[in-house]
Formats: sequence, C-alpha cells, structure tokens
Amino acid sequence: MIASFLRRARGKKPAVSLSDRLIASPRVSRATQHGQTMLLDLSGGAYYTLNESGALIWDMLKQGTTLGEIVDALEARYDAPRDQIAADASTMTTELIAASLVTCERARR
Repeated sequence: MIASFLRRARGKKPAVSLSDRLIASPRVSRATQHGQTMLLDLSGGAYYTLNESGALIWDMLKQGTTLGEIVDALEARYDAPRDQIAADASTMTTELIAASLVTCERARR
C-alpha cells in the first residue's frame, strides 16, 4: 500500500488529527517522469519521491484537505484496512509537515 513517501524528512513530527486542514506549500513543484512522482522544494533544493498513493495524497494537499478526507479517498481506491490507511497517511503528512512542505491548520476542538 503506502510505502516510503519521502526520500528524506527532517525535524520534529507533530501529530495530525483527522479534522486538521492540510495545505501544500506553493514553493513545492511536482513532476512525474516514467511513472515516478517527485517533489522539489524550490526554496531549499531538496527533492522527495512519492509512490502512487503518495502522489494522490499530494494532489489532494494542493487543493487543501483534511487527513480524514485523504483517508476516505484512499479507502475508496485501495483494498486495505482503514486503520492501516489512516496510519500510513498520517505518517506521510506528518513527514511533509516536518519537512515544511505542508502546513497544518489545527481544527478547533
């Protein structure tokens, strides 16, 4: 299913809730070549590699979405337990936040 999304990530990893709004940074460029999706951090020069499900998540993040919406979309597309999908999507989004490629607007609790 969702394997390793990022070539590298750095920093602290804050927890993301299903209702937090996630937004991809405009300073990140996405390209796909030979079936492989890459993200390039235009300000830092670092690049990241995404698998198919990671690319789907990134496309949703560019529109602004919640982790819950990401999990729903992945569950509709892949035959995997929802708990596993949620854990994997949470890991990816947490790594993207740590790499400053995504911002997280905390849901009001």
